[in-house]
This record gives sequence, structure tokens and C-alpha cells, in this order.
Amino acid sequence: MIEGVLIATTIFVLMVAGIYGILVSRNMIRLLICVETLFNAILLSIVAVGASTSRLTSFGLLGLMAIVLTAVEVAVLTAVLVLL
Repeated sequence: MIEGVLIATTIFVLMVAGIYGILVSRNMIRLLICVETLFNAILLSIVAVGASTSRLTSFGLLGLMAIVLTAVEVAVLTAVLVLL
């Protein structure tokens, strides 16, 4: 029970921090970090749902695919920022 509350609180704090950073930041690098923080909160919630049900493998693979897509996104956006 305590683990579920701790995970839910962590997800909420990460989402609030990401949304606040997106709304406030003017620097593109900081904005990218805030978007990644928000995405990691969503990814944590997906894996937490998978852990609470019996389908951890399916949700784990979905989480792994999301991590790979995030790495590609960061690489492309960093390259675009360097070119600007």
C-alpha cells in the first residue's frame, strides 16, 4: 500500500515539475529537459500500471520502446539546437 502511494506521489511531482518548467522556461535546453521530465512521469505511470496488473511484460516492453523513442527524440532535438 505504501509503495503505491509513494509511486503515485512521485508521478504527480514529476508531472507538476515538467508542466511548470514548460510553462515558465524560455531556454530551449531547459524546455527540452522539462519535456523529458514530463515524459518520464508518464513512462513511470505506464510501468506502475503494468506492475500492479499481471501484464508486466507487455507494459515493460512498451516502456522500453518509449525509452528508445525518447533517446532518438533527444538526439534529433539536440542536433537541431546545435545547428541553430
